[in-house]
Amino acid sequence: MKAKVEELQDRIPAYTFPPLPEQTQVATPVSSHWYKVRVGDTLGKVSKRFRVPVKTLKTKNNLSSPNIRPGDFLVISR
Repeated sequence: MKAKVEELQDRIPAYTFPPLPEQTQVATPVSSHWYKVRVGDTLGKVSKRFRVPVKTLKTKNNLSSPNIRPGDFLVISR
């Protein structure tokens, strides 16, 4: 049986994977980090703590409203 499998193995076509596209490098801000929202935090408080405008926090985190919940993660960058 082993000999038969080895004989037929040469008939199996080999699949060659297409080359991967070149990865584009995305510039990321050096001064960014994550912040886990705590109980009692508001965008205003987080804004003051990290000296980042509320508008920037909303933009970087795709927030449409000023509501954040404990346990949420926010990207803090300038």
